[in-house]
Amino acid sequence: MQKTNPTHFSPQDILGVNGEYKLLHRVPNRQRCWWARGPRGECYLYVYGLPQLSQLSTSGQQRERRSIIRELDRWRRVLVARPSSFDVFWEGDILCWVEGKVEGAPLSSLAEPLSLYQGISLTEECLCALELIHAERDFQSGDPLLHLNLCPDHIWRSRNGGLLFLHPVSTTMIELSKSDRMSDAEALSGERPPELLRGRYGMSSDLYSVGMSTLSAMTGLEISRVDERLQSDRLFTHDLPCPPEVAAFLTQLTAFRASARYQSAREALIALQALPPLEPLEAKYPTDSIQSTSPSFIPESTAQIMRQEERQSPLDKHSAEVNDSPENRSLAIVEQQSTEEKSAQPSSSDEFYTLATTRALGSIAAEQLGTSPSSSISDSDEVIVGVVIEGELFKRYRLWIALLLLVSLLWIGGYLFLAKDTEQRSPPSL
Repeated sequence: MQKTNPTHFSPQDILGVNGEYKLLHRVPNRQRCWWARGPRGECYLYVYGLPQLSQLSTSGQQRERRSIIRELDRWRRVLVARPSSFDVFWEGDILCWVEGKVEGAPLSSLAEPLSLYQGISLTEECLCALELIHAERDFQSGDPLLHLNLCPDHIWRSRNGGLLFLHPVSTTMIELSKSDRMSDAEALSGERPPELLRGRYGMSSDLYSVGMSTLSAMTGLEISRVDERLQSDRLFTHDLPCPPEVAAFLTQLTAFRASARYQSAREALIALQALPPLEPLEAKYPTDSIQSTSPSFIPESTAQIMRQEERQSPLDKHSAEVNDSPENRSLAIVEQQSTEEKSAQPSSSDEFYTLATTRALGSIAAEQLGTSPSSSISDSDEVIVGVVIEGELFKRYRLWIALLLLVSLLWIGGYLFLAKDTEQRSPPSL
């Protein structure tokens, strides 16, 4: 029986062209997402229902189905900020999209808001990844590769500290799901770029989603509430006080009209690099290196211990001598070590940011743009997103492919010309 609605699936269902995927259970708090088992192990399986296809003719449905498969299949070649993409297929009238298992934490799992420095650093990191993703142009049309589904639930931090963008959608799906009768409440909700609701999109759509996601992470508000505060011009005066230059940057990044935003990730990175320096000590989630030198791990000085001993009463001194026995000392050392180990481990709710490494603000953008950062960076600084070198390699690969195609065409043309010329010069056979 063919499935016509994503809600018709149930655990133990077998999906796939050859029945290679088995549904296990729904993923909590993630719409359309199932935990499944396939040929490469456990994976995420997303299901989409597109009722708009039924309004098209048979040939129109087949054309749109092929377009969606071809557009989503482009993500299987992307290595930047992406998990492994395994498969994309149709199960009846339902589109199924399979992604590899991800271990880490989503941006929506933060227990406390990010500081301004952390939020701008995350914005920079996302823009660097988007700049490389958008550079993946379609060979035939030249259109950039767009995610069009970024939100706090789909921006993840992997176990190794890298950034991941999950669950992309295709441009054809956006065009089919457009709402010609969009209400004001839908347009002002802020959940999605407003132009997507009318079937329009662009690189600035992904920039809007990144900006709204990081503003939500910095304020602790829902995206709909962030959009409401932005429209009333109260977000940067009451909820997120920041320098005027930073407020102007974030405002343009999340402008309601697509034409008023930055038109590319590179343009936004150039503007970000020109921002005034922010104080990294504002961080609310210190890294392990900061924790190891925090006051809670520094022993008291000898003078402080002597002053405490002088203030102790004889009874306190006697109890202290009893507690200072070898057995009690070893027990106290074990308890202290266990306490330090617990303190050094980040809580699961703060896992998204503690998985990230520390990097000077503006340094990633400087490398991406090929300029010098505003502040000096030591060679030992770690890179949050290792995509700069990959981006240069991708550009070089495209250049080499274009040159090889040009040489091949010239060689084929020369060969055909010589063959034709030889045929014309050869004497007629008797």
